[in-house]
Amino acid sequence: MNHHPSLTSARAATTAAAAALPLLMLLVLFAPMPGCAASERPRTNGIAQSPSVNAQLIGTWSLRDIRGESVIERIGGMEVRELPSMTIAEDGSLSGAGGVNRWNAALDQTDRRVHAFRVSAIAATRMAGPSRLMEIERDYFEALNEASRFDGDRLDEGLLILKNEEGEPVLQFARGE
Repeated sequence: MNHHPSLTSARAATTAAAAALPLLMLLVLFAPMPGCAASERPRTNGIAQSPSVNAQLIGTWSLRDIRGESVIERIGGMEVRELPSMTIAEDGSLSGAGGVNRWNAALDQTDRRVHAFRVSAIAATRMAGPSRLMEIERDYFEALNEASRFDGDRLDEGLLILKNEEGEPVLQFARGE
């Protein structure tokens, strides 16, 4: 018998396809239908919303006092690239300037008390600067780490006062432009 090569290839392909057809039909029969798997999952009553930041806190704040001492007086007329500040975003992220370095952190939103204000670990650049500015920055970060709540009564005045657990003011900010 004289077989043509292309005819033999076509017959082999047809035979292979015919053999695979039952397997293909089984896959189609038992494959999940769109939406079926989801209907078998337990339904929830909604997604838990993440905590939100008090809307009055959102924005940029300029540092005025550290433990009752004026930052401007402590700087004493030195040239500074950027005054110490803090920006609070809707998602609870914090960023700002320390006097020498830039920094960022986040609010720890697990404390559900009214006016809670706890900061996660602060990450900062590591530039060196004049010793007086480095000292202000160190004191700023220490006080920021010590803060546990804010004075909600002063926000309408454009002041953000952070207090420690004993209720003592550790940082005072004025709303930035």
